[in-house]
Amino acid sequence: MAEQNEKIDGGLNLALQIPKNELEQSSNLQYGYNEAARQWQIIVKYIGDIKRFEEIFQDTRVVELLNQYAIITTREEYIAAIAAMPEIEYIEKPKRLYFNLEQGRSASCINTVQRNPSGQGVGSQFGGSNLNLSGQGVLVGIVDSGGRVIILSS
Repeated sequence: MAEQNEKIDGGLNLALQIPKNELEQSSNLQYGYNEAARQWQIIVKYIGDIKRFEEIFQDTRVVELLNQYAIITTREEYIAAIAAMPEIEYIEKPKRLYFNLEQGRSASCINTVQRNPSGQGVGSQFGGSNLNLSGQGVLVGIVDSGGRVIILSS
């Protein structure tokens, strides 16, 4: 059992061990879990033939990805047995991706050039004027190795 748990990501291990009522209260831990079907979507790193899992484990679907990764949709009770299979190197549950627009804008210094309060910062370097840059009317061109030019407009 210890060997199986080493293959399973900590977040998935926790989600499998906590009571169902606590799992339902955590959107992060229950992400990837279908309560009605009692099935998990898990991401696995594997070697060899993983498609055979569909024959071994009832109600299991395997979608192969690139570089020996796959998404397996299976019943909760099969996860430990799947982890014990020699083909499996690692298992984790999917994670939600959050995109924080404001953090990205700040890291890219966009906020500074768009709102230059009281002539400080970037504007003060250019005679104290407020830049108020918006990007409106700017065209972006991308030249790829094929010699094509792609123009993106708003």
